[in-house]
Amino acid sequence: MLGHSDISGKLPYRRYTMYDGLPVNSAYHILQDNQGYMWFSTSAGVSKFDGKNFVNYGLEHGLPDLEVLKLYQDRSGKIWCLCLNGSVCYFENNKIYNSSNIPALKGINLGSGVISFAEALNGTKYFISITGEICILFPDMSTTRLQFPTQSHCVFQYLNNQVCLLTEHGVWQFDSASYQLIYPEYPYIGGNAFDSKLSTTDIRFFSGKNIIQCDKDGAKTITSPSPIELPTIQSFASIIMTRFGSIPNTVAYIESNHPRKAFLNSSSQVIT
Repeated sequence: MLGHSDISGKLPYRRYTMYDGLPVNSAYHILQDNQGYMWFSTSAGVSKFDGKNFVNYGLEHGLPDLEVLKLYQDRSGKIWCLCLNGSVCYFENNKIYNSSNIPALKGINLGSGVISFAEALNGTKYFISITGEICILFPDMSTTRLQFPTQSHCVFQYLNNQVCLLTEHGVWQFDSASYQLIYPEYPYIGGNAFDSKLSTTDIRFFSGKNIIQCDKDGAKTITSPSPIELPTIQSFASIIMTRFGSIPNTVAYIESNHPRKAFLNSSSQVIT
């Protein structure tokens, strides 16, 4: 368990900034890929970290926008970049593929920030924008769009091996281009979920001050501890809400599967 004093006084840490090679001093999102590399999405492009050096990617390398909000890795190993201008692209074998070299990606431009991604077991991919517009990319590279009945922050997760969407109206479950509201009594409030790379069968997320757990047995409320006392959950790629040392009002995420090393994304630097 990591509490405030553990983070600020007991665990060794190092701050990474532009002086170490980052393009800017903070990151929107952090991803650890299946080879162990760390990826950072920022307001100045994407940065890849091998433990020693940062490699930065910008417009000149093929990014369709410098403002990259989120990063996700799909089952084939592609690293997807979700951009503020509504476009997407992906890295594969250290090359960026965008709508210029993959025409099907033109159909995914959502016009506003893309904030979440999911991939169904059959390879169907889902993207949602800040305004609630969803684009679905099918395995044959065709696309379709849905205007989802929400315009606030929402996030894709996985429940019982199916794609779900957490929204302020509750939890929705997708089957191809159709969807249904399965847990209207559990709205997604607070903007934070335990992000899982290791589990596609259950979800834990914040609903106000409560933690909600959804699994094969249904959904229930878990008694919520203080945010700085949330335990590591090994079945998840442990994202733990905490406050970091003397940095006020900073939400930090632990997103590494390594038991002794984690990357924290704060409003002013990347910390490991």
